[in-house]
Order: sequence, then C-alpha cells, then structure tokens
Amino acid sequence: MHRINFINAMLALCCVCSTGVALAQDNLSELRALWNEAKYDEVIIKGSELREQPFGRTLELDYMLGTSLCRVPELQVDGIKFLAWCLSNYKMAEPDKAKLVQETEQCAQALAAPKPAPIAAATTRSSAGVSGKMYHYVSRDQALRTTTIKIVSPKSFEELRARLTPLEQADSAAHKIAKLAGSKFEIKTQGKFVIASANPNVDYEGIARNLNVYEKFFATAFGLKLPPYMITVYLSPDFQQYRDLALKLHGFELPNASIGYSYREDLSLAALCRGRSTSTLYHELFHLMARSTFGDIPPWLDEGMAALYEVSKIEGERVLGMYNWRGQALNDLWALRPSLEKLVKMNWAAFDQFEDEPSMEAVDQQAANHATARYFMQYLQERNQLAEVFNAFRTRNPKALKTTPEAETQTLLETILQKPLAEVDQDFAAWFKAEKRWP
Repeated sequence: MHRINFINAMLALCCVCSTGVALAQDNLSELRALWNEAKYDEVIIKGSELREQPFGRTLELDYMLGTSLCRVPELQVDGIKFLAWCLSNYKMAEPDKAKLVQETEQCAQALAAPKPAPIAAATTRSSAGVSGKMYHYVSRDQALRTTTIKIVSPKSFEELRARLTPLEQADSAAHKIAKLAGSKFEIKTQGKFVIASANPNVDYEGIARNLNVYEKFFATAFGLKLPPYMITVYLSPDFQQYRDLALKLHGFELPNASIGYSYREDLSLAALCRGRSTSTLYHELFHLMARSTFGDIPPWLDEGMAALYEVSKIEGERVLGMYNWRGQALNDLWALRPSLEKLVKMNWAAFDQFEDEPSMEAVDQQAANHATARYFMQYLQERNQLAEVFNAFRTRNPKALKTTPEAETQTLLETILQKPLAEVDQDFAAWFKAEKRWP
C-alpha cells in the first residue's frame, strides 16, 4: 500500500505543478529509457505529467503508461483501461494492434510479461503526428481513397525542434523559414503564422487574417490550444513542388490524392494552393490543434470536425461550417451510411477502411464514413450542441472508464443529446433528407 500511495501522491503533485511551455515530445526519450529499464513506477509518474503537456496524448505515451500500470499489481485495472483506450482512439499498424491486444489479455489475467514489446509509434499509421487531407470522393464512379503518408526519410527530433520559434520572435521565424523553404518561396508573418508561398498570387493578408481567426475560435470554443510558438504554413502552386517540399522538409512521401497535411513536430501546415487561398488550411489547422490538446480524439470527431471547417464562414468571432461536396457523397452513398451508433464506435481502422489493396466497396465505405461524420457535425452545429459534445469528449480520462470506451461513447452522447442514439440517427437522417445539403 505504501507504494501505491506514493504513486498516487506523486500523480496529484504532477497535476498541480505541471506548468510551462514544454512539449511532451521533448521528454519522450527520457520516458522511453525508464520504460526500457522496467522502472514502471517512474514511468507512471512521469508519463502522467507528460500527458498533460502539449501533444502529450499519443499512442506511444499511452501504451507506455498502460503497460507500466499492468506491471504494478494494484494498478492493473487502470492498465487495462489505458490499453483499451489506445485500441479505440489511436491509429496503428496491424502488428501494433496485435501487441496491444496481447498485452490487454495478459494484463486481464495478471500474466503480464516481465517486459512489454515495443510498438512502431514512428509510423504515420501509428499516430506519428502527421495528419493529411485527401479528396475522398469526386463522384460515385470516382471515389478516391484516403491513403497513408509515408515517412521515407525521417528527420531528427533535434532538427524539427530547432524550427520552432517563440511568438515574440516573429522576425527570426521568417528568416529561419526562408532558409528552409528556399528562394522560390516568399515569406511573410502576421499574428501567430509564418506563411511561405511559391504562389505569387496568394493573398497573404487574407490567409493570415483568417487563420488567426480560426485559431482563436478553435481555442475558445473547443479548448484546443497550441504552445506559444509560431505556426508555419507552406503553400505550393503545383503538386510536384508540394510533393518535393514535403520530402525535403519532413521526409514524407505524399500519396497522389494529397492536397494538404499538418505536422506536430515542427508546428507546420502544408497545402496545394493554385489560387489566392485554400480552405484546406482550416482543415489542417484543426488537426494540428486537436493533436496538441486532444491527441486521443476518436476518428468520427477528428475527421468530422476538420471536414466541417474546410468549407466555412466567419461571423464575427465565430466560424460556421457550410454545406460542401461531402453532402453529395453522403447522398450518393446513402445505402452505405453507417448508423450513428456504429459510426461513433469505430476505431481508426474501421473508419478509414485500411487495406493495402482496397476494393471498390472499401473505397465507397470510407467515403460514406467520412461524409457521415462531417454531416453529423453540421447537424450538431445547427442544434447548438457541437461545442458541448466536443468538450465532453475532450475532457474524458481513460482511468474513469467503467465499461468499454465504445459503450461509454454511446452513453455520453445519449446523455448530452437526451435521447437514445437510435432516435438521434432517425432525426439525423430526416434532417439530411429534408433538403439538398450540398452546393
């Protein structure tokens, strides 16, 4: 009991004293060392503190916490909760999923191995901090599938971290990004954003002004806050340049359908921008801010919210999602629309229909999943329930689970919406079909 009381006391102290602007990834190497040395009490204390820092909620950190808790007899129940949370809320490759399932089963039987197996948390499918926007759908006969961004030439943590510039040093940020982007890019700063564009016709002031409004709105309405560093925006007018820049800056190999991505390690957004502006940036800014505060965001909420704001308008200090092309996708693929209960219980593999060689059925199903999630957010927005739903999920804690993450997702939604999800689903379907909800 002395051991468990000590751990709980230290956890409480961490919650009170964890301040400053450190990023969780700054201290992950130290946590990995403790975990590899089987110092699980220290991992639990240090990991719980890191989890509250910007970008702290990650698959790797929660996996280390869960497997460490499983190796402290009095805390095995919490370990099972963390591992179930990982399986429900994070992207991961199939080998990692198998390890998590095995660890969960062993923990439940009090048979945890002396040392847990490591997972490949550096892959993009394993939540390595990159999110990308692709066109999922053009027409019923031209559905394009979301594919994984590959890291083919990883950049060191130190190199990426050196790109961050405190907000009060905006001028030095512009100089730093100019050297990184190259002579074809013009650099301008405004507010919290450094914009590097190779498109001479881009509306720098308009893009920066809108991004600052969106950033403030996401922070005030949804509690999503970035650390106090400049955010870099890279804009390329053609795909090859966009692809080359991603490889040069981040070591990414982009799929052909990619039109934008965000990367937490250097607080950057990148997008194709052939005209004066691009709404893809709002989609990617949401992903970046969500990863800072809410890294374990479930897929329907993450992609639904990002897609809601990719076509949106500013009204005063508010931003409102508008009907967009995903409405036509949902209408055309209505027979494949998942019920809301099924949608909100999907993990990332089910939501994105990951397959190495996807069938046309899988491509269609993915498009239907994404479109349903996006229009469920629109439905909640029009009923003034979006912020309440989002913030209720953002503030959840794995240790508070009483059943499975999936069952508690349904319970939480039904509590907020004050009706069974089956009734919400019927109302959602009637609302969508009542009028044309796409441009």
